[in-house]
Amino acid sequence: MKLIAHRGFSKYELENTKEAFLAAANRPYFGIETLSWLCILGAAPFAAIGFIKYNGMNAEEFLLAYIRSEFLTPKELVFNPTNYYYEILKGRIGDEKKDENNKKSIQTG
Repeated sequence: MKLIAHRGFSKYELENTKEAFLAAANRPYFGIETLSWLCILGAAPFAAIGFIKYNGMNAEEFLLAYIRSEFLTPKELVFNPTNYYYEILKGRIGDEKKDENNKKSIQTG
């Protein structure tokens, strides 16, 4: 293994990085303590997921709902506005307009 000493940025910096990674990968084993910390760090996110609740759903339900909403359902949303107040008072508004027109015709006539 050849490590090259240099100052500043040069093409040899990449070579040193490759050599350093190869040297680290060629170690025959990790120490017991290092391996146990790696196991703890690897398992910690999965342990934390058990305590997460979002909108009353646990992590598994939330993940399924997210997949369903983002990937499985169509994205085209159609909005048809409906003015319920106008629908309720449509007949009365029509009657008032007729009364106004009748008053105008009586005044002009």
